[in-house]
Amino acid sequence: MSDIQLHRYNADTLELMDKSLTQWAREVSTKGKRVEPYFIQVGIQDIKQPEMRDYLNTIPTSFSLNDEQVDRLIAAGRKLLRDNPDYKRFLASFR
Repeated sequence: MSDIQLHRYNADTLELMDKSLTQWAREVSTKGKRVEPYFIQVGIQDIKQPEMRDYLNTIPTSFSLNDEQVDRLIAAGRKLLRDNPDYKRFLASFR
């Protein structure tokens, strides 16, 4: 029950953030310059390699992580962000 409730709150929070970001972009846009919002989401569930996804999912949620855990989390986050289509679109907007 609590897991379902937690996921619902997370989904609601993400939806609210996306709507708020869109609204803020609309409010600060001008006739001469439209502000394009980018709401980029990445998550361990998006990792395609099952062994890496399983490893990262077994890391405890604590403030004490060993060096390997930290390095693997950073590497996974970097790859997820760089492979994310919305992030690629964001980067392309600067070209």
